[in-house]
Amino acid sequence: ANTATSFGNPSLGLWAKTANSDNASNVTLRTPSMMLMREGPNSTFGIKGSAANRKTGISTETNVLTIRNNATFAGVTNRIQVRIDILSSSCSTDCTIRLVTNPTIGGTPSFTDFDTNTSAISIDTAGTTRTGGRVVMSFVLDGNNGQVVDFVGRELFLYPGDTLAVTASSVTGALAANVGVSWLEEN
Repeated sequence: ANTATSFGNPSLGLWAKTANSDNASNVTLRTPSMMLMREGPNSTFGIKGSAANRKTGISTETNVLTIRNNATFAGVTNRIQVRIDILSSSCSTDCTIRLVTNPTIGGTPSFTDFDTNTSAISIDTAGTTRTGGRVVMSFVLDGNNGQVVDFVGRELFLYPGDTLAVTASSVTGALAANVGVSWLEEN
């Protein structure tokens, strides 16, 4: 019945549905067979993106970079999963870096599409504080070293509507923090 693609991502879950809204008679749903499976690793991830930001004058926990998997993409409900790939970070003095999923970002966050036509991701660098959310990783850096975390095999996903904030806080005084995140989006 369709002459054009009817959804943006063919990675949909399996479901069957019946509805009876016109009368009171019973309705039966029968499916001769159904199957949903994946064998082996997920190889449907391939659209790569990355973002980085630097903030200075940090003493208390400050949001440095937030990425969001938008709830809608290309005018339709988004069903794309995003897998976090790599995090890089460094600070000018001793600091704590935290990765937090779905926090409330304070200040005046301003999300901008990473690439309106090809990516479901938006990025914010204007947010200042974070409250709530779930801390999924935290580590302390000394001012002489940076840290690169490879998430391959750690399975950190952002589902539609999810955000990931990277925050920094000072251990020993005001600092500058640099963070970068790369990700893979489902094809």
